[in-house]
Amino acid sequence: MKRVLIFALLTLSLTVVTSCKNDDFDKNEWRQFRLTDKWQKVLTIHYDEDSNVIKTEIPVETGCPAVVTEFLEDKTVTETTFQKVEANCKKTTTDMGTWEVNYSTVTIYNKLTHTTTSYSLRKLNALDLELEYNIYNANASEKLKRIRIVDQYVKTR
Repeated sequence: MKRVLIFALLTLSLTVVTSCKNDDFDKNEWRQFRLTDKWQKVLTIHYDEDSNVIKTEIPVETGCPAVVTEFLEDKTVTETTFQKVEANCKKTTTDMGTWEVNYSTVTIYNKLTHTTTSYSLRKLNALDLELEYNIYNANASEKLKRIRIVDQYVKTR
């Protein structure tokens, strides 16, 4: 009887320990703050190998959102750029593709350019999104061979 009780307590304690994995937090975050929405790009920062800022872009035309990215529930993504023409915002380009999320990685396949880009999801909450990715240039100086780019977005609706 004593062995059965010890075995039951051991089994129960292992069940409790294994049900508290780290990814439970990730799943809850994704339920509360989903990526599926419209996001306006507000800042792009380029860093060199030593994490020094080498370029900053603020892609907002006066009165127009310069870049709006929409992640749709059917796993398609659109990125629309706008330009101010006289008093109106004119849509200039739209890229379309698909997206998927695997923990903290967002992967986007662009159907127009047939390219796949993986982004590190640095921040996602009710209002803000931050994606990071790297570009490589074999012909650049040693310090600029790998450029780390961080795009910051705000929710548009």
